[in-house]
Amino acid sequence: MAVQYVTNSAVKPGRYRDVVKFGSECKKAFGRFGGTMRLFSMVPAGDQTGRVLGITEFASNEQLGAWLDAGMGGDEEITRLAMYMLAEDSPFSDTITYMTQEMPIR
Repeated sequence: MAVQYVTNSAVKPGRYRDVVKFGSECKKAFGRFGGTMRLFSMVPAGDQTGRVLGITEFASNEQLGAWLDAGMGGDEEITRLAMYMLAEDSPFSDTITYMTQEMPIR
């Protein structure tokens, strides 16, 4: 059953190209753990307009867990990406994260 790690981020003015570059780096890194990543721009979306969703989907909780463990366990690339998101020079002014799990329907 699919699970997703979702980031909902406000982008600093003039930094959308940096977001796309960062998304490309994340896509490659997260792919090592079976994740597929996509970026979405929220338009039109009321007060959320201009924010960016980064959605990384994993086929199972186990894959998501391996990715999270790597970040907590010192995987250099995952740690670097996570720290950049929070850094003063990052293209993001704030980020909200979610984890979702697919609900099977018939």
